[in-house]
Amino acid sequence: MAWDIRSTATRLVNLVLLVVVAFLGARIVLRLFGANPATPLVSWINIISDTLVYPFSGIFPNLSLQGNSILDTVAVVALLAYLLVGYLLMAIIDSLTAGRTRVIDEHPDKHRHVHV
Repeated sequence: MAWDIRSTATRLVNLVLLVVVAFLGARIVLRLFGANPATPLVSWINIISDTLVYPFSGIFPNLSLQGNSILDTVAVVALLAYLLVGYLLMAIIDSLTAGRTRVIDEHPDKHRHVHV
């Protein structure tokens, strides 16, 4: 089994980004289809995603569409911003770890060998 700091950091950034995109994407879709915000699932998604969109609140107004449908432009901007930040973080990780990959190999005999 090998452990690589670059791939571990990249996986961590991807995992956080996946969770953020999932909550913001769900928020956008639920509001677009006019989901009832009083239901427990929709309320929970809104509570979690409110903390994610808070830094971007007030940039653009939400657009009211037909019926209860709302285009949450703030959530769209937040989603794009978090994707950009995630991409930049991965680029920084790549540049900082280029040529400095540290791999720890664990052999069946349980001896650990570090390669730099």
